[in-house]
Amino acid sequence: IEPVNEECAAVARSFNAAKRTVVHVNPVTMGFPHNLRQALEVGFTQSDFSILIEDDILLAKDALTWFEHARDAYEDDKEVFTVSVYGDVGHHPEAQLLDKSESMDTARRQHFTPWGWGTWK
Repeated sequence: IEPVNEECAAVARSFNAAKRTVVHVNPVTMGFPHNLRQALEVGFTQSDFSILIEDDILLAKDALTWFEHARDAYEDDKEVFTVSVYGDVGHHPEAQLLDKSESMDTARRQHFTPWGWGTWK
């Protein structure tokens, strides 16, 4: 987290739904490219799968459950680089519906959505 928003850092520190939560606040403002790289580096010291969420995104209650599902379901799929919780399923002509159930729609897209995503080491 960039050090400019203590409210965001406080919310992250109060999060306790995960088995293990690591909140890293940069000592100085790094800017997007450096902050992104550091977030992945720090995340991968804790797990082989890291999730990055923009600070102004409100997640659905089941977002982490979906990330767990996607982590396991697509881990060995060499055509999947990231999984995203951005809900544009059906709004892009190249989206191919992969899975439809009561709790989620999943589509394969050729574009990257940076607002809430996870990737493997």
